[in-house]
Amino acid sequence: MNILYVDYPHNLSESNTFRYYGDLYRQLEKDNNIVVIPPGSLNTGHLDNTTADCIIFGLGYFTQNNFSAYSLNHNLRNTDMIKVAMLHKLGHNLEKKVDFCAQNKFDLIMDPHNTYDNHAKTAKCKAFRFWFNADPEIFHERSEEKIYDIGFSGASHPDGKEQTKNSPTNNLRNRMFEHISKNDYNLYWNMDPTDKNHERIHSPREYARMINRAKIWMATTGPFLDVGPRYFEVMMSKTLLFCNNMPAEYENIFIDGDNCVTFENDLSDLDDKIKFYLNNEDERNKIIESAHEFVMNNHTVKNMSDKLIDKITEIKHEKEKL
Repeated sequence: MNILYVDYPHNLSESNTFRYYGDLYRQLEKDNNIVVIPPGSLNTGHLDNTTADCIIFGLGYFTQNNFSAYSLNHNLRNTDMIKVAMLHKLGHNLEKKVDFCAQNKFDLIMDPHNTYDNHAKTAKCKAFRFWFNADPEIFHERSEEKIYDIGFSGASHPDGKEQTKNSPTNNLRNRMFEHISKNDYNLYWNMDPTDKNHERIHSPREYARMINRAKIWMATTGPFLDVGPRYFEVMMSKTLLFCNNMPAEYENIFIDGDNCVTFENDLSDLDDKIKFYLNNEDERNKIIESAHEFVMNNHTVKNMSDKLIDKITEIKHEKEKL
């Protein structure tokens, strides 16, 4: 398939600190013909391109705070190419981002939250849940000794965003650390500002090895109740995933006792569950194996790439029938 991909080139690089910005692009690049267009360089010549099947606006496009990026573009609106929006940072300028899709007659929205149906209705297009999946070339089982009982790496998000400040998830990561650190566990806890010596892990492979060295790895929904790639990275690494219980956001993807262990947001059951799974290796391994099979069959980056191409092809065929 011939694809125009609108995003900042540095976002798509493997050296980007936030590697997941380019994971899907790099997978698509393996199987398709892609031309990258920096957001400020999109012009009429690109939109009149008769050889491109679709134009994808990547995650980086939707990090822009420039309102003009989300305005009506008559050439974009009128192009025959399939138009795809990978919505991102929905806590900022959400209405403008969805309105951008509506005004310019996008065909497909990829939404990392469970709000995709609502955005599809507003923009009058198709939509599906875009899970931040994981790359098995980076995240896989290694012969690393399990030297940590529990691991975590990420931002603390201490202030409480509008979406979470009145919810049970407010300040969850700090509360979790304070709770767990009262016990005599061997912890790897890389969370600013908890650790005064906090330093970002230097490479994805180094980060993957840290996950491999823990028996349990904690992952929680983010400040806008988003489910990040960490969930799938942990499953892929054959470490036991512990995550906060968020049924609406998880949409039956993360199932307690099957492919993960969920704990209540008030942490009332966290101690008992940690102790049980640290002391019962067989039960821990059952979930790890189930989770690994699940993620490899459903949530690799290639799975998402294939799903997207199938959706674009389906839309293209529907348009050809009109």
